[in-house]
Amino acid sequence: MNAYGITPSLTIGEHHPLFRPLIWVSQARSHDETRMALNFVQVERELLNYHIIATDGKRMHVSTFDPGLFSDDFEALDPGSYEVIAKAKKHIVLAANTEESKFPNWRALMPEKGTRRTMEDRVCARTISAVCIRTGVLLATDFLGQAIGFDHGFKKDAYVSVDFAADPSGHGAFLIEHELGRAIVMPMSLHNVAADQPKDDAEATPEMEAISAHFGRQG
Repeated sequence: MNAYGITPSLTIGEHHPLFRPLIWVSQARSHDETRMALNFVQVERELLNYHIIATDGKRMHVSTFDPGLFSDDFEALDPGSYEVIAKAKKHIVLAANTEESKFPNWRALMPEKGTRRTMEDRVCARTISAVCIRTGVLLATDFLGQAIGFDHGFKKDAYVSVDFAADPSGHGAFLIEHELGRAIVMPMSLHNVAADQPKDDAEATPEMEAISAHFGRQG
């Protein structure tokens, strides 16, 4: 263990059942050193299910699954937070964080699917911008692409079956579900369209401010 509480690394290869979920979830973690609790991938266990979560305050990826017959493969990944040391096409390297850090209550902030306008479709990287047009929700295309799984879990030209759920007002979180898990992405402010990236909390919607308060200011 080093001075920052990081234990020796754990390498998970491409054939491990956790590889694709970890690659996908890890895209949503923060790289802001002032929000240390959000720099890690969180692993939690609830009865028979495992949850892998990451968020940067503007989007969140959650992968939930029952390991079943593959339970032995999960023994190396104990509940806790993990730093992503390295990622490649065929492996991801993690290190457990042994320092105490408070991860936000992500369950309380996951939107309810039943209260939202939903549609199910198959999309690919070439048609990803059509999601915003069809739903009427303005989203950062890089966040949306990563939430859907391009290029982190699905091949760029692959078609992925995704269930989209958008808040009818167009201001709430956008919920995405597919075989890797569930993701929420906050809509962009019109002031940030040119940059194609959510930037300023002062221009955020009330729901984004609430998520930022839970996620981004506890690190």
